[in-house]
Amino acid sequence: MIKFICKILYTASMLVEGIICIDIILVAINANMDNSFASIINRLTTLFVSPFNGLVTQYLQINNTYIPLLYIVAVIIYAIISFIFSEIIKTLGKADTHN
Repeated sequence: MIKFICKILYTASMLVEGIICIDIILVAINANMDNSFASIINRLTTLFVSPFNGLVTQYLQINNTYIPLLYIVAVIIYAIISFIFSEIIKTLGKADTHN
């Protein structure tokens, strides 16, 4: 059961991080956000990144490409949170088998 929960957590985390990374790429290539695919990805990213609004306000500039730094920070935070929860669940699973 613990392995199943860890797999669900990992899958959900990768899905969220993947959506944010796709949006980073779309912003970097200056994609047309009126396109339905880009619009959906952008709306989902806004949903997942909104808890971190105000944390950083700058853009990362590489040549003439501007990438919202908030997106990168959100991916890192989601990765850290999923790792911590995964380790907690694994630890609790090991504690249950010793009792």
